Amino acid sequence: MEPAEAEKIDLAIADVYVDHLAELSQFIEVIATEDIYNEFGVLLIPKGERIKKSVSERLSGHKMQKPVDDVMSLGNILNCNQLYADILDSINQLSDLQKIHTHSNFDNKLKHLCTVKSIPRQLLQKLTVLKERLPDVYRRSLFSAWFGSMLANKMSLELNQIYNTFLVGIFHDLGMLHIPASLSSQISDFSERDWQLIEAHVMISQQVVDNAHLYPDEVKRGILEHHERCDGTGYPRELSYDKLSIIGQIIALSNTIYNIRIREFKQLGKNMLDFKPYLQVNTQTYFFETYKAAYAIITQSELPSSNLIDQLNFTNTISSLLIRNREIQQLIILLVEQLKLLKTIKTNTPNSIKKIGNSVISSLHNIMRTIERSGIIGEGVEQWFESITDDDYESAHHDLQEIESMQQELLWLTKKAARLMPNMMKEELVNNTTENSEAQKLADEIALQLECCWNTYK
Repeated sequence: MEPAEAEKIDLAIADVYVDHLAELSQFIEVIATEDIYNEFGVLLIPKGERIKKSVSERLSGHKMQKPVDDVMSLGNILNCNQLYADILDSINQLSDLQKIHTHSNFDNKLKHLCTVKSIPRQLLQKLTVLKERLPDVYRRSLFSAWFGSMLANKMSLELNQIYNTFLVGIFHDLGMLHIPASLSSQISDFSERDWQLIEAHVMISQQVVDNAHLYPDEVKRGILEHHERCDGTGYPRELSYDKLSIIGQIIALSNTIYNIRIREFKQLGKNMLDFKPYLQVNTQTYFFETYKAAYAIITQSELPSSNLIDQLNFTNTISSLLIRNREIQQLIILLVEQLKLLKTIKTNTPNSIKKIGNSVISSLHNIMRTIERSGIIGEGVEQWFESITDDDYESAHHDLQEIESMQQELLWLTKKAARLMPNMMKEELVNNTTENSEAQKLADEIALQLECCWNTYK
């Protein structure tokens, strides 16, 4: 899909972004650079007035004649050298990232990417607000620009593509400034409305960059696709691999790695080397070339192994893995039945399975291939679990650690597929047939069994 096909977002409407500016005005001067009129020509804010809370309330809900960033200005904004310094500072916060950066000999190229071309003031202003108001989202953008451009370089992409990857990494989450701030840090319990707002951020980000009238379609398309997945389980368009761009997939993987590294690994004492099991499970989730580049960068950086399984709890860990293995086997039986049934429905009534159903079928195929390739589930690995004793700690604990990580990622893949099933039933398999009723029953059973599997982690 070309960027022009994306839903247009009206950046002239005063939304939560104006509230961010008002909060920021307590520390940085934010002023109207010209008279601000609403769409009917009524003067809302005179030129030179500071954007305080009372002023933002006056603007709330109004559609202005120009986008907010064209009529408001921050007194002190980021520049390209500060952007480079912020990326280095973010890398240096974690020793494994620092080691990857040094080992990859990427510093000169990173500095070049940050400073070779100027970034429009409106976008630097947006990044400044992002840094001050949503610092974790800003750091994720820095990481995605750094690691994404490193991936592009490892893949031997053209120089302009490496630069465009850097830009997509920097700009891809600017739309988060236009949705409620609480959603940027929320990780579960989303309502349907929450999901609609979150999914909208990619289109808003694309529109913000498009409004600069400077960057090529490759950049705007990459922004639009940074939450898409090759198996069709992503958003906003649930595109399959043959309709996706390489840059969008590079930033999709980089974005995901950041979230896991910061939200999960940091608390557990894991480092980037512990992404190997994640990458092995997700070879079909992102472009294979992207997976290969990430795997090479991580494994070649001489990172230390993490010892996360305590010897004192070794036996308990094995018991937990054995229980989870059996629960996942029951889940797989249901997934196989659902896949077989959906393929039958598609054959017998071709028009009933459309975009969502095809995404479910694709993701279930992906899960089956992952299970077959990894060998982490089944009677063979169960027999191995049962044969391990306390004396096998030194030889087995790293393998067990990898299996545990791969099991967890397998459940995440299943969760994404299961999340599509209610909409598939609601929008596509709507006829009252025996096969459709059975598909609904299996979808309900999959959801319940998936919950049982997750409960083994509690």
